[in-house]
Amino acid sequence: MNKSIFIVATVFCLAMLGCSNPINQNAAGAGNSDTTGETKYVAVTDSIGSYATWSADKTYYVNTAIRVANGGTLVIPAGTIVKFGTEGSLSVEDGGVLSAQGSASNPIYFTSAKDSRGETVFVGTAAAGDWEGIRVELGSSGSVFSNCVFCYGGKKQVCSIANRWFSKCRLMLV
Repeated sequence: MNKSIFIVATVFCLAMLGCSNPINQNAAGAGNSDTTGETKYVAVTDSIGSYATWSADKTYYVNTAIRVANGGTLVIPAGTIVKFGTEGSLSVEDGGVLSAQGSASNPIYFTSAKDSRGETVFVGTAAAGDWEGIRVELGSSGSVFSNCVFCYGGKKQVCSIANRWFSKCRLMLV
């Protein structure tokens, strides 16, 4: 039996899901920095093997398989937007922890790189299956998703539900 549980919010269900009601739309176009040189989005390329906290004032872009390894912790604060490219996925291994705790007024978005929320990474129309998904191993008992919104994922993965990790999360239907 597969030891993994695939998170329902971004895998099986999201193959047919999408988001609506864009927030914080950026009309400036694609790019990694604005005219002041300030970084507009952060390309995530390395797996997490220790403690890491992402910042809510940045948009994060994942276009590869990123792991939160055994002993690693990733904290994603309220208001953060995480965008995924076509090969983007996030997995939490046994002993790893992903803590994504948004709020009702400031949720965390896990969405397509083509979504208009946050900083523009790619121009295009977001669609269901734009990115791989999020996978949480059964042994990552400290992981939690609270007040998160999952959009346009589920490219290749299937899932089971693990209610213990979710609180007040939303799946947005097309």
